[in-house]
Amino acid sequence: MNYMKVQELFENQQFIVKNGQIDDDLSKSVWMTDFICFDIGLTTLKGVPFKVNGIFNCAANELTSLKGSPKEVRNNFQCSNNKLKTLEGAPKEIGGNFFCSHNELITLKGAPERIKFNFFCINNNLTSLQGIHKHIKSIGKELHLEHNPIKSHVLGVLLIEQCIKILLDNIEVQQILNKYLPNTQGREALYDCQEELINAGFEEYAQL
Repeated sequence: MNYMKVQELFENQQFIVKNGQIDDDLSKSVWMTDFICFDIGLTTLKGVPFKVNGIFNCAANELTSLKGSPKEVRNNFQCSNNKLKTLEGAPKEIGGNFFCSHNELITLKGAPERIKFNFFCINNNLTSLQGIHKHIKSIGKELHLEHNPIKSHVLGVLLIEQCIKILLDNIEVQQILNKYLPNTQGREALYDCQEELINAGFEEYAQL
C-alpha cells in the first residue's frame, strides 16, 4: 500500500481492525501527522507506522504489550487505559509527553529513556521505584506517580536528568524529594536527601 493510500485511509478514519490489530501493514511507513488508534479494540500494535511525526495515541484499547510501537514519536505518546503490566516495547525517546496512566503497571522496565516534557504514570500498581534511573535517563518536566502504592526506593528519581518535580501520594516524601529537584548537586544531593528521608522515618524510601 503506498503512502497516499495510507494517508487517505487515516484521514477518512477507515482503519480496518481484524482480530484485534490494524489490518493494513503500516510498519514501514513514516506518518507525517498524528496517528490516532484510540478505542478501536486493539490487542496488539502490530502494523502501526515505525515513525510518527505527530502524536501517537493508542489509549483505551485492550493492549497488554507495547511491542510493535513506533520506534520514534516526535510529539506525545498516549497508551493510557489499557492492560499493560510493563512498558517494554515503548520508543526510547519521546518528543512530547508520555502517558501510561490507568494501566496495571508493576514496573517501569521498558519505559522511554528520554521524555521531552512530562511523564504521566497515574493510577497503576507500582510499589517501588527501585532502579528507576536505570530505565529513565531524563524527563524534561514533571514525573506524575499519583495513585500508586509506592512504599520504597525513591532516591533514584534524583538521578533522572532535568526532572523538576515528582508527585506522589505520600506528600511528606514528595516534599522531601522536591527540595532536591532539579538535582544540580549530583551525589551530594542524593546523600542529603537520603539522610533527610531516614531522619523523617522513611528508611524504605531512602534507597535506590
